[in-house]
Amino acid sequence: MIRMKLQIAAISCLAMGLAAQAQSVATYQATVNGSNIESGKCTIEVVVDAVAEVEVRGTQGRIRTLTGQPSQWRRFQCDGTMPLNMSDFRFKGIDGRGRVELIQDPRNNRGVAVVRIEDSKGGTEGYTFDLEWRGGNGSAGSGGGWGGGNGSGWGSGGGRGNGSGWGSGGNGNGNGWGNGGGGGRARINDSIRACQDALRADSQQQGYSNIRFRTTNTDNNAARRDRITGTLDARGRNNRTDTFNYSCDADFSNGTATNANVRRQ
Repeated sequence: MIRMKLQIAAISCLAMGLAAQAQSVATYQATVNGSNIESGKCTIEVVVDAVAEVEVRGTQGRIRTLTGQPSQWRRFQCDGTMPLNMSDFRFKGIDGRGRVELIQDPRNNRGVAVVRIEDSKGGTEGYTFDLEWRGGNGSAGSGGGWGGGNGSGWGSGGGRGNGSGWGSGGNGNGNGWGNGGGGGRARINDSIRACQDALRADSQQQGYSNIRFRTTNTDNNAARRDRITGTLDARGRNNRTDTFNYSCDADFSNGTATNANVRRQ
C-alpha cells in the first residue's frame, strides 16, 4: 500500500511552479471529413520540445507547453465530431520517442480528452496519436476558442460566472475557455493537474514507474471541500503493475489540491 500526505504549502508551491513553467498555449481547429457523432476517430500530430498537454473537445484543440520551447500543431484531422458523451473511448499512440499518455478520459471530463507528452531528449520531436470513440451523443458546440468574455458556458449551455467556456456559449458575451467563477473548468483542470503531478512525483520517489491515470472524477461542493478521486496504474520494483485508488482534497476556485492519498485496490 502506498499512502501519501502532502502539505498545503508543498502543493501550493507545486501548482505555482507548474503555472510559472507554462510558456505558451496554441489553439487549433480540426479538419473534419464527415458529420458522424456516434463513432469516429481523430488523428493528431504535434511537435514538442519537453513537456506539453494536448486538450481536445469536439473539433477544437489546445496544446499547452509546460516546459521547453513552445509546442506546435502539425495536424488535427477527424472523420466526425468528438461528442460530449460516449460509451467507449480509446487512445492510441502512433509515433514519438518519448512518453505519451491519456491523463483525462473525456467520459469522465465533460467531453474533454487530455493527453500528456513528455520528451526527455534534447531538441523537438513529432508525436502522433489517435482518439477513437463509439456510442457517442451530444454536440460539443461550435465556434469559439479560448479567450475572455463574460458569461458563456459549455457549448450552447448556460454560463458559469465570469469567464467563458467551450464553444459559442449561452448566457453572456464572449467565448472560449476562460477561468470562470464558482469553479471554472480551467481552475478545476489546474487542481487535477496539481493533484496528479504530486501523486506521480511521490510514487516515483517510492520506486513506482509507468504511472497511468485511468479515471478521474471531480466533486465540486459548495458547502464543503472539493474532491478529486480516481484510479491509477503503477509498476513497482518487482515489474508488476498494480491498480490504486487515489484522492485529493481540492479548491476549484483557485486551482489547488492538498492531502493526496493512494491506496492499493
